[in-house]
Amino acid sequence: NTQTTKMKTRITLLVADDHPLFIEGVIAVIQKDKKFLITGSVADGVSALKFINENEPDIALLDVQMPGLDGLKVAEAVINAKLKTKIILLTMFNSESLIRKSFRAGIHGFVLKEHSIKNIVEAIETVYSGEIYTPVGFTNSQNPGSEIGMDILTASELKIIKLIAENKSSKDISSELFISLKTVENHRSNICKKFGLTGPTSLLKFASTLKAENNLR
Repeated sequence: NTQTTKMKTRITLLVADDHPLFIEGVIAVIQKDKKFLITGSVADGVSALKFINENEPDIALLDVQMPGLDGLKVAEAVINAKLKTKIILLTMFNSESLIRKSFRAGIHGFVLKEHSIKNIVEAIETVYSGEIYTPVGFTNSQNPGSEIGMDILTASELKIIKLIAENKSSKDISSELFISLKTVENHRSNICKKFGLTGPTSLLKFASTLKAENNLR
C-alpha cells in the first residue's frame, strides 16, 4: 500500500477547528509542503478525540474553543492515555493564564491565530523535532522568574531546574533522579525554550536568579 508507505515518511496531522475558512486556509498551506500529510480534518472536540484514539497522527492541531469538548480537554485526554500524538493548541485569545495552564497539562505547542499560518508550520516542525513551541512574544515576559512564570514548568522540569540552581551537572541530575542523560538534556532544552533562554550558561544563571529570588520552593 503506497499510501501507508508515504504516511510513514511524512508527518501525519489532524486539524480540528470549527471555523471552515480558517481550517481551509491551514490545510491549503500545510498541503503545499510534501513533509506533511493531513490524515484527518474535523470540526468538534469529540470527533477529534475519536480520530486521535483510532489513528494516532504524529501531531494534532486543536482549536481551543470547539463544540463538544474544547481543545484543552481533548489534549488532556490524549496525554493521560499516553498516546504518541503531540498536541498543538490554536486560539484567537492571547491569554497568558490559558497558555500556562496548557503547558502545565503537557501540550507541546501553542499558536495564536493572529500570528500567520506560517507560525503553524513552524510549530509543527518544532514540536515534531521534540521541542516545545511557545507563542511569539510569550517567552519575552518582563519577569519570567515570577510565581506565574514557574507555572509553565512540568513537575519534572521543576525538579531539574532546582538541581541546576544547586550547580549540579546534567550527569549529577541523571544519577540523582534515575533518568537518562538524554532525558535530562531534553528537559533542559524545553526549559530554555519555554523561557526564551539562549547560550551555554543562560540556564544556570536563570536558575540561580530564581533561587536567589526564592522562586524555587
